[in-house]
Amino acid sequence: MITLDAASLIMGSRTCIEQVSMTIERPGITVIIGANGSGKTLLLRLIAGLLLPTSGQLKITPPLDYPQLTYVPSTPVLLDRSVWENIVLPLRIQMKNNPSRCAERKRSTPESRTQEALQWGNIESIAQQAAHSLSSGQQQLVALARAWALSPQLLLIDEPCANLDPNRQQHIESLICDMQSQCKVIMSTHNIRQAERLADDVVFLEEGQLLAYLSKKQFFNRESDGGLFDALSQKIDTFIRYA
Repeated sequence: MITLDAASLIMGSRTCIEQVSMTIERPGITVIIGANGSGKTLLLRLIAGLLLPTSGQLKITPPLDYPQLTYVPSTPVLLDRSVWENIVLPLRIQMKNNPSRCAERKRSTPESRTQEALQWGNIESIAQQAAHSLSSGQQQLVALARAWALSPQLLLIDEPCANLDPNRQQHIESLICDMQSQCKVIMSTHNIRQAERLADDVVFLEEGQLLAYLSKKQFFNRESDGGLFDALSQKIDTFIRYA
């Protein structure tokens, strides 16, 4: 369970995240949407612990550390080594630091888990290629396969399909859908159709403010109540129309 209580983030003179309060406890895929500059990436980085709230609180229950909580940025961070080494080295470190947890998951060796990850991501053919020589789409697949191999409980993914062709996007979306069977997934996107395809629930941000946290059905199939929700509905409709 992830709880934000009036969490704000101020960078310089700018309030980037403003008084966000919500509790994320539903299983499946939570999608954070909003226009460029709305605070999607910063909110993910707050949840990941890479940034700390300037005020308010953010709490994850039970507490999670890497690799139980894994963050995949929009531009994957890969070692200047082969694809194989990018996946196997974190597993070797994990086995050394926490062998009991690896044993619980019946993981025989980092090498066998790496082979499984390559098969899962359908990237066996590039296992020996230098990671930095790959296309952006291939690098994203390597980052996701590495995350899958680590068996996180919470996976945070920032704009996983930005600037990718439709075939690569479909491949990555299928992997993200598969990931939700083993962990909670929170991802960001500005692609409203992708959000509609993948989301179980939706976080809608505008200029650092939380406008809505709704189930997919509530977000995409709104009914007028003649009150404040109508104003929110208009904002959602405008975003959907022009996203």
